[in-house]
Amino acid sequence: MSTLFTPGQTILNVGLRSFADAIALAGAPVVQVEWQPPADGDRARGMQLASLVNDPRVEEANRRAYAAYLAAQPVLVGIAPAASALPGMAGRMLLHAGPPIAFEKMCGPMQGAI
Repeated sequence: MSTLFTPGQTILNVGLRSFADAIALAGAPVVQVEWQPPADGDRARGMQLASLVNDPRVEEANRRAYAAYLAAQPVLVGIAPAASALPGMAGRMLLHAGPPIAFEKMCGPMQGAI
């Protein structure tokens, strides 16, 4: 099976992680892509989302948001331990760039990072 992979080739796996594991065991470099269907696989919702691509209203909103981002002038106003600066921060709580989520509901890469 090792002759299946050309030296210098990297395999991109979009699917079950076990496929990537098998490729790695065969000796080939592999990159696992975590993917799921848009809109949780709901075709109607997916088509609604797709209809927003290049929508002038969305493009204008993106232009305005990006202009505001570029114009922002962040200023450091202080430094403090998170537990004293953030209401509700306690114990071994970890913060991340997203909404609150239980460890069990996190995807594999996020659990690994935590």
